[in-house]
Amino acid sequence: MSILYTGRQTAGTKKRAFDLGLLCTALSFVIMYFSRLLTTFVEVCILMGVANSIVQTLLPAILSQETDAISQGSIMGLNASYQSIGMIIGPVLGGLVATISIPTTFLVGSMLVLTCFFLSSRILRPGIHKESAF
Repeated sequence: MSILYTGRQTAGTKKRAFDLGLLCTALSFVIMYFSRLLTTFVEVCILMGVANSIVQTLLPAILSQETDAISQGSIMGLNASYQSIGMIIGPVLGGLVATISIPTTFLVGSMLVLTCFFLSSRILRPGIHKESAF
């Protein structure tokens, strides 16, 4: 919210917004698992869309800010590659989990997002010395 008041983003503001987006995405998956009404499901899909737009927008900005100028191109390329791999593997794994139970896919998705949240919290902690990526 501080960005709305000051018009400026600090590194901490980006990280907090990124963390909030990841947590809202994980929460959306959990709510989808328990939702029994179509309207609830649609409302949660909207929440997840907003949360994902925050995460997808801030991720390149945070990566750019956390790496040195020499490594930025390589890091952005790796980021795009990992997203593409996720788009290929994700539906296959989702289909395998859906053979067990379709609602289980939402719990598995939530666990994966929470894993990303904990890893990003560990990697992007303030005060960690960042060396060149390559």
